[in-house]
Amino acid sequence: MKVLHVGEYVQGGVATYILTLLDHPNHPEIEDYLVCSDNNSDHSWKLPAGRIYYYPYKRTLGNIPNAIKAIYRVVKHVKPDVIYCHSTWAGLFVRLPLFFLPKHYRIIYNAHGWAFLRDTTSLNKALYALIERVLSIRTDAIVNVSDYEYRATKNAGISKKRLRLVFSGISFCKRRNATC
Repeated sequence: MKVLHVGEYVQGGVATYILTLLDHPNHPEIEDYLVCSDNNSDHSWKLPAGRIYYYPYKRTLGNIPNAIKAIYRVVKHVKPDVIYCHSTWAGLFVRLPLFFLPKHYRIIYNAHGWAFLRDTTSLNKALYALIERVLSIRTDAIVNVSDYEYRATKNAGISKKRLRLVFSGISFCKRRNATC
């Protein structure tokens, strides 16, 4: 099974989350790939170099079409079974074109912090929730990492049948400061 992880700026917590997902030595049947922006992303991954792709990108509205095109070139090349979108922007880049293109893979989405929960105006929160509801139509599973996120996502009107609650964890090796 091929899993393509898609991110925008993959660093810090999101990078740590992805690194944890890449660590599955008991499942050699899973081939992981990663595509993320060359700007503001980590560049050291536990993946063969041929499975890591970077696209040129800085966060502006004008760069969105080029990011989408670059990601879909990787999708066509890799032919994944699953695309796992990490963050709001990556979720937009992958799911928006699926309203116009056929879908040949499953989509998993983790917002890594919902935009509609941010400290912003009520109008912005309502707009973000609307966008997420629309994009959820082209999503097979939406990962929430806490009960609070799960309830907030349901309250935002996103279909419960797509929602999953997967508590974040830390690898055994990191807990024990062991070398694995």
